[in-house]
Amino acid sequence: ANSGQYATKIRESGFQGEIDSFEPTTIFNTLEKNAAKDGFWNVHNLGLSDFAGEATMNISSNSGLSSSLLNPKEILDQGFGIAFNKTEKVSLATLDSFLAEQNINNGYLKIDAQGAEMKVLLGADKELSRITAIEFESALVDLYQGETHHYEIANWLISRGFSAVQVAPTHWTASGKTISLDAIFVIKGNS
Repeated sequence: ANSGQYATKIRESGFQGEIDSFEPTTIFNTLEKNAAKDGFWNVHNLGLSDFAGEATMNISSNSGLSSSLLNPKEILDQGFGIAFNKTEKVSLATLDSFLAEQNINNGYLKIDAQGAEMKVLLGADKELSRITAIEFESALVDLYQGETHHYEIANWLISRGFSAVQVAPTHWTASGKTISLDAIFVIKGNS
């Protein structure tokens, strides 16, 4: 969630429903302050992954917007001007456990885990039927070591009954080659 930019944006666009935001780093303090006046915005000092426990997060110099559980790779060569000079120990949970505990159904899942999107999805596999739509950022190159590329994530979602309703480039090289995408997939029958 970083400091809550996405949640703030959808509130400003008129969404009035419940929001759950997850941020495992010390940026959580800012997120918590930003959500404090909103009774339907719940914040969790956790990251989501395919396991529950502790991990080391690589903290980026761009206000944490590119921080990742994965080590940086080609992201350093894309001209974004960011560095990864520190790490933080963070707590992780699976989305399976959260969805089951909260009894959430028909959820909209927004994932921006900087290369670890597939780990979030794998941690939601048992309870994925509780999700109606999934928005995620993914890359076509190895921005982070060990990340899962867009087409593998898309095929995984398709094999579980989701279909793409929107795919848009978000970053590209100076020559116009697409680096990363934002995509929205919905469970079939809800498009």
